[in-house]
Amino acid sequence: LFEMESAEFDIMKNQADLALEQAEIMVDMYRTRLDSIRREKALMRIRGKDSGVDWNNIDITADNVQAGLAATRSLVKNAATKVKQMATIANYLEVKAPNDGIIVQKQIRQGDLIVPGMLAMVLVDLDHLEIEGQISEADLLKVNTGDFVSVRIPSIKFKTRGRIKSVVPSANPMTHTFTVRIKFNKEGKKVFPGMYAKIDIKYNDDVVTASSE
Repeated sequence: LFEMESAEFDIMKNQADLALEQAEIMVDMYRTRLDSIRREKALMRIRGKDSGVDWNNIDITADNVQAGLAATRSLVKNAATKVKQMATIANYLEVKAPNDGIIVQKQIRQGDLIVPGMLAMVLVDLDHLEIEGQISEADLLKVNTGDFVSVRIPSIKFKTRGRIKSVVPSANPMTHTFTVRIKFNKEGKKVFPGMYAKIDIKYNDDVVTASSE
């Protein structure tokens, strides 16, 4: 759908990559130094050059190098975590549609500032439309999820059968009505969002009527 640009993010990503690279170089340096000390100690023992050698100083140096190696490994771990975080954020910079559809409303233009919670665009999946209707509070107990209903769209003279997907458990305080959502098959007809529909829900000998837009 669209891709967001962020100069600040690019700087942070470059810093994270650089920090990881530097930490890995330091690990290699400490590892090489530690291996060198161990080889020197082994060669001295083999050649019998124990006299005059300050083993205590060599051991202290080795311990310091070992500690430095452990510290830089920790830096590598932290830097790698930061790089992964930047990669995750990068995925959010590119906004993709969750399904196929048509953009019916677009609120942004190239160069606009995007803030959290802002409506960018409205995408409609024309292959999986649903009808929202209102039923009276008095008819609520007569309606159940899964019930079959008759659907009419007068503007295109279309009639079909649908099924109640859900009943929203919250009434409109002004009209004392409840919202029902209905799934239906448009059977290849030109049905679009915003069309007026009439719904008949049969309940024994009674018929509950709901209108929708």
